[in-house]
Amino acid sequence: MLPYWLNVAGNPQAPASERALAEAVNRLRPFLVSDRDEPVPWPNAELLVAHHDEQLADAVRREKEKPGKDLGVPGGIRTAQTFIRLGLVDEYVLTVHPVALGRGKRIFTGQTSLELIDAKTYRSGVIRARYQPTR
Repeated sequence: MLPYWLNVAGNPQAPASERALAEAVNRLRPFLVSDRDEPVPWPNAELLVAHHDEQLADAVRREKEKPGKDLGVPGGIRTAQTFIRLGLVDEYVLTVHPVALGRGKRIFTGQTSLELIDAKTYRSGVIRARYQPTR
């Protein structure tokens, strides 16, 4: 996704709304998680090398202790499942689109209790809901 947003920001033919979103995305400080040391292709990005779950959990906890804004994890389903399994998620922001596909991978692999802390419905029918896990 990052190469797309890097290109859209400087594209005068892209819609203004996409350029504005691209500028916001490009201000983020992304972390790339890998099991090997490798070059980071994006400006402002940092590599977190983790060979096993405990290294990943330790690296994420260190980042969470630093002052600043919240960490977001827009990774795929495996990333989400790993963060959930390791107890690294403090809040879920789920966006529900009015499309029923009928299949897909589950984000939660076991019973998970959540408390709704905020919800917003958009004119498009999309719902954004924020939940905290109850422990």
